[in-house]
Amino acid sequence: MNAKHSAAVAGLAGCLLLCPWAGKAAVLLQDDFDDQPVGSGNPDDFIAFGAGLADRGITSLDAVSAPNSAYLSVNFDNGFAGMIRLPFSPYVTLSNISVAVRATSDLSSNLGMFGFQLVDADGTAARTQTGDLLSPSTAFQVFEQDASAINLITSPGSIAGLDTTRIVQFGFLVLDRGDLSGAASFYMDDLELEGWVIPEPGTIAFLLIGLGMMARLRHRTTPATA
Repeated sequence: MNAKHSAAVAGLAGCLLLCPWAGKAAVLLQDDFDDQPVGSGNPDDFIAFGAGLADRGITSLDAVSAPNSAYLSVNFDNGFAGMIRLPFSPYVTLSNISVAVRATSDLSSNLGMFGFQLVDADGTAARTQTGDLLSPSTAFQVFEQDASAINLITSPGSIAGLDTTRIVQFGFLVLDRGDLSGAASFYMDDLELEGWVIPEPGTIAFLLIGLGMMARLRHRTTPATA
């Protein structure tokens, strides 16, 4: 291998190591829920929770991208409800999250109740700030947030603050703000997450070793100058 070749390989290895964080965020996850069977039950890779949980599942009654959307039904007389996705492995750097959402009743004049939640690798959980929560209407609208704005801590972890470079879980929350009673359902479609996948520590170590080997090889093959 000549010096030019080894330098090119070293440059490629460096790009593999650094490029995922160097430019525009990539799409980490897209889900339109269309490939899941219609019916009650947790959508694939999600777990529903909360005292106000009345039902959850996949519906074909309405969607942005037909035929299906996910739904979460909440009984506000009992409290809040939510859905959280099974953990990422490895964790990810999250930059943005968006979903199209509507309610079966017009809640646009009520206090905001729909938001996102995030959990980082040290166990810190956070949600959308109260003032940024959405009050959905009966028409689909895109609710979108920068991950750094999802920072109201609901459960502290071993390290203070939410680290958006080490996110392991995300989900949806429908909060009980005290101004609603009875039940309402929320349809969610065209979920999208943007960010970067973090390589396993072993992968980073392997790339660093490769860079070192390429640098040594380049040094050995570079002709001496007079």
